Amino acid sequence: MSEEVKKRMENIRRKKRKTLPSSNLQIIEYLVNEELFLKHVMNVESIGKQMVDIHITSNHQLRNCENNNNNLNLVNSPSSNIENNIMMMEEQVKIDMADSVIEHSCSATDEAYFLNIWIGVSQLEYPCKKLITNTLFRGNLIGVNHPFIIIGPYKIDWNDSSFVKLKCDMFRAASAVMCYQYHTIRGRENVKNAITTIATVCTYWNSYKQFAKLSCNCHHFIKYLLKELSIEDDFTQTHPTLVYILDRMKLVKHERIIPWKFQSDNGARMDFIKTVKDNGIVVSCTPNQEYLEFIVNNLNQLKLLHNLFDSHKKSTTFETEELEHVNEIDCCIDSYLRGYQLRNQTMKPLDYSQINQFTSQSQQLEYPLLNGFFDW
Repeated sequence: MSEEVKKRMENIRRKKRKTLPSSNLQIIEYLVNEELFLKHVMNVESIGKQMVDIHITSNHQLRNCENNNNNLNLVNSPSSNIENNIMMMEEQVKIDMADSVIEHSCSATDEAYFLNIWIGVSQLEYPCKKLITNTLFRGNLIGVNHPFIIIGPYKIDWNDSSFVKLKCDMFRAASAVMCYQYHTIRGRENVKNAITTIATVCTYWNSYKQFAKLSCNCHHFIKYLLKELSIEDDFTQTHPTLVYILDRMKLVKHERIIPWKFQSDNGARMDFIKTVKDNGIVVSCTPNQEYLEFIVNNLNQLKLLHNLFDSHKKSTTFETEELEHVNEIDCCIDSYLRGYQLRNQTMKPLDYSQINQFTSQSQQLEYPLLNGFFDW
């Protein structure tokens, strides 16, 4: 055990003894030792192997789909040939699986390695929430709410236990309001460096950081982690829509607000707004008339707005600048729908056996192992 690890363990025992998850010295060492954190908390070897297995299985399923028609004649084959045909098919399956392993290990492109990053916000209910947000939390983009971050197969939180909470089996968040796809890390080396950085940051915060509502909270942790990952961490430059919805979310309890940058009122736009209003969805204009805001109060209204907006997009030709704002609306609606998805996920064990490349993109938050790809 290195001197640094000893120092970290001693610091934890002195300053965090009341919130220690275990008195077991070995478990404490897992929380502060970067290599052990990677192995036993992040489970990088096991998760990497599972990701490779899923990749191989999905490729094999696609090959089977392509070859199904060639095997249909088994039904009408003479009985004397059926056993031979089945044996040949079983042998071909073994060969295909072996070929898939070789193909993956030899020809997986650098772009095949990735980690999707999501910024999520869970709702917190505090007495005098408006007063606290407007005074003590003025510099905090989300006010009195709880942000979390999802990176690849990991959901990561910092809370009042003063220990990083990292989960790799399920992304469920019971009070989630939104979950915004923020960034994607690509390339084998970049992904490996990012995973190592996560371990470095988590073990450092476990060792030396003490939760404080104003100066060392979940918001500060995410900004620090993004900065260490060399990703723009204040959200303002590349994600103005995220900044807008976070700012509007500060004081709102149940409504979801979707902004649309104000443009000239052409006929198609006005017809769409009238349709939205006729379906009971509130549409208002900000005081400076820069944005229209669609205000939805429940999941059914959000799904309805999603369908209406999708129809509007398909039937309308947009100018380039307007199209950018249209895509931002899509992103907002999707973020809120993802929030509901995380709220409603069941606690049942996950079954990856039916996953294939046709469905994996839409299931990245439902199945954590699909939200990234790496081997270790």
